[in-house]
Amino acid sequence: MQTDILSYISKLTGAGIGQLPEEGGLVLQIAPSSVGKVYLDGSSSDNMSLLFLSKYKTQRTAVANLEKVCNKLTRTKRHAHGIYNLEVATQPNYIDKEGDFWIYSCIINFKYYNKEVF
Repeated sequence: MQTDILSYISKLTGAGIGQLPEEGGLVLQIAPSSVGKVYLDGSSSDNMSLLFLSKYKTQRTAVANLEKVCNKLTRTKRHAHGIYNLEVATQPNYIDKEGDFWIYSCIINFKYYNKEVF
């Protein structure tokens, strides 16, 4: 289920999945999140946090790309894969400067209904 969600969010935002490339770009990674709730039928309402990293030669581009991600995710009316309660946990903020590149990040939290029963 998580890989489906990552693929969906990646396509929606244009962010790659994994580590930041040396030449810069926008990526997302799974971040730590709290435990969800399990229901009697075995399904659950799970929590997920996604860390978005933006690495560009100008601060303006790095921040603007993260702002677009936050707006796109929070303003989309209906998300696939049972995603709901989507919120920006941390606004775009400065992380580091690596050579000519500025690195900024933001975190998005959401819940998703997981129908997988084990």
